[in-house]
Amino acid sequence: MTDYETEVVDHFLTAYKMLGTAIQLGISAAQIVGDGDQPITAEEREVIVFAKHFAEAVSDLCESLGLLVGKSSDVELCRVDSIRQGLDRGLKRDYDMALLDIAALDHVAYTERPAPVNPESLIVATKALPLVAADLGIIDSPKIRWFSEKAGSADATTFRSVPETKGKVEYDPPTVWVHVDRAPKDAIATLAHECKHIGQLAQARQGVKRDVLAEVAEVPYSQRPMEVDAHGYGELWALKLWGPTGLGQAGLWLRQARTEAYAAHGNF
Repeated sequence: MTDYETEVVDHFLTAYKMLGTAIQLGISAAQIVGDGDQPITAEEREVIVFAKHFAEAVSDLCESLGLLVGKSSDVELCRVDSIRQGLDRGLKRDYDMALLDIAALDHVAYTERPAPVNPESLIVATKALPLVAADLGIIDSPKIRWFSEKAGSADATTFRSVPETKGKVEYDPPTVWVHVDRAPKDAIATLAHECKHIGQLAQARQGVKRDVLAEVAEVPYSQRPMEVDAHGYGELWALKLWGPTGLGQAGLWLRQARTEAYAAHGNF
């Protein structure tokens, strides 16, 4: 091994020792948070913040080392890159998992609610669901469930997710979660968006190939192809059923519901 190769490998070994420390910090920080029902002390918060900053610094260091060129021949650089890849493989996988744990530290608790704030959101979401499912070829129509931020200790934690989550999907059994604050038009968009993810999974199981590398954690979630696709699909259905002024099919559903309510109770 040349002096250059030895120097580069030493740099990588040092970086990966630091990376291993970052992994352990991430795991420890995730354990501190637990299920989110216990308050986090100031000291624990410092560990969490340090873990996140440390992981980001190590990630930058590894990336910089990966770009290290020096004044070696192409053959020598290929040997160095082969050594680097051998060192990288297992730790990179563990590191990516640790980053997910660290990212989850910022998640907030949500709890299930029986219905949305606006009853009309329930009407249009219920009516739109079979249409969207049929369009996507989903045989088992998903169940709609509603959620909001956890208000206090009296509320059970149904799931944890990023702040300001508006929708969420579960695949087994197929379930679409919609935030209780979504207005009727927005509820349609969220419903269709999450149903699209179920359709995407069905396509993947049928062998429809996607560019997996484009879906990795380095790409912001909102910019990943599957998410961009689902967002556009949701907006399309909102426009299709709501119309530009609320006079589409969804508007007819609401007018029918109001007529029926008036006939039954004498008011809207």
